[in-house]
Amino acid sequence: MNQKQLINELSAKLKLSKVETKRLFTSFIKVMQQSLKKGEEVSLAPLGKLKVKERLLSQKTQQTVKTVRFTPGSKLREKLKKTISHSVNTHFMDESDNAQYPDHSENSVGISLPNHQEQAYFVGTDFPSSWIREYWDNGYVITSLETLDQMWAVIMSKGSSYQDQIWTRIPELPSRWIDENLKCGYQITNIANTREEWCVIMSKNSGHGHQCWYHDTAFPKEMIDRNWNEGYQVTTVTGTLYDWVVVMSLNPSWNNQWLMRSGEFPSAWVKDRWEEGFHLTSIGSSPEECCVVMTKSKEPVLQWWIKKENFPEEWIQDCWNQGFQLTTLGTVNHEWILVMSKRDQALK
Repeated sequence: MNQKQLINELSAKLKLSKVETKRLFTSFIKVMQQSLKKGEEVSLAPLGKLKVKERLLSQKTQQTVKTVRFTPGSKLREKLKKTISHSVNTHFMDESDNAQYPDHSENSVGISLPNHQEQAYFVGTDFPSSWIREYWDNGYVITSLETLDQMWAVIMSKGSSYQDQIWTRIPELPSRWIDENLKCGYQITNIANTREEWCVIMSKNSGHGHQCWYHDTAFPKEMIDRNWNEGYQVTTVTGTLYDWVVVMSLNPSWNNQWLMRSGEFPSAWVKDRWEEGFHLTSIGSSPEECCVVMTKSKEPVLQWWIKKENFPEEWIQDCWNQGFQLTTLGTVNHEWILVMSKRDQALK
């Protein structure tokens, strides 16, 4: 069996996307290789209880861990043993199949967030419909959504004001669906596109007032300027291969905005705006340019951002440890951009 076939079987067993499964498998191999370099003995015992972090932070500040058991002697376990043995060029101890590893999920360290209180995120090639419903049932709402090269990233949070959330996925932008739900009291809170389909998230009680939105092949600079003059602020901007979508809203808590379009992420410009009291609120991009929106609100905000090819899991954890929340997702030139925010008490 080749590694691709093994990843497919593991993906089904773990109920994870193939991308997440491959990442988990690769990480396991690296651990084995590092142990061998140190002259340590290695075994398959960790596969007795392979843990897959859900990145769900519980109210007791403990991290929930999904445990998947591979029965000793099972076909899948033997395939894993053979493939991993070949990958690290060694043999495993025979007694490893009978080793028992403790489940540390009860003692895992979690992070407590000051505003959203709890956050969870998903990154994968398949849109996580079931995952979203599961977290909805536990009081979470979608607070950010982005795509990168057919990959989906979804952030869900507790403690948000959003209520009664709905979403749709469709090959064409669902203009009629959006307009009908705007009339029913929903607001557009997220829009993303994977080249093959659109996904639109709409929520009630978003904090936004009346909304207007624009969709065209050209960037709607004149529309933005006109609506700025009428008191609207840009709340969502999304670029694709062929077009732009911009959503503008009346928002009493937002005072002023800057918008920058550039071929690269304008890091120096962002720093200058931070010093003026603005903070990152939306990022969109097309193959040719990036659009960054920064907003001044009534409450001062401290932010950090990062740009990485791979989703920066360790960085997210570090930021959570320091009281930040994941508030904005974007992409530029095939890289993720993540923005962490927290209220800046020192500036009040």
